[in-house]
Amino acid sequence: MANAVSHSHSSPHPAAAFWQVLRAFTEINWLVGAGNYQVGEHEGRTARVLSMDTPIVEFLLGCDDERRELRYGVVKNPFVPVDGYQATVTVEPSDGGCLVHFSATFELDEVPLEQVREMLTAAYRMMAGRIDGELG
Repeated sequence: MANAVSHSHSSPHPAAAFWQVLRAFTEINWLVGAGNYQVGEHEGRTARVLSMDTPIVEFLLGCDDERRELRYGVVKNPFVPVDGYQATVTVEPSDGGCLVHFSATFELDEVPLEQVREMLTAAYRMMAGRIDGELG
């Protein structure tokens, strides 16, 4: 059974500016701890491999500039301890900035849903906050 998690972030920055940072999938110097990463492939798809104790492989599933929608997957690792993780991030204009919506589906393995939900929500908050910081 597929499980899901979602999170929305209100940013003071224009949607176009936030999107430009987000859509550059392989340019992630803004991400905490991502200073040591490589660009590669995973199953024929563009991937970014973050070098941590256990490498984190994130691979691009799709990028739609018109809809400002990015889709990616993550290979199971200690930070995303689920199977079949696929996420969608969309950016839409709002009064005074933009709204960023994160959503993901996955299959649970050994970690309870509530713990995975907390981990992913914290990661989404951190990523959105770092992009806000990048935009100044």
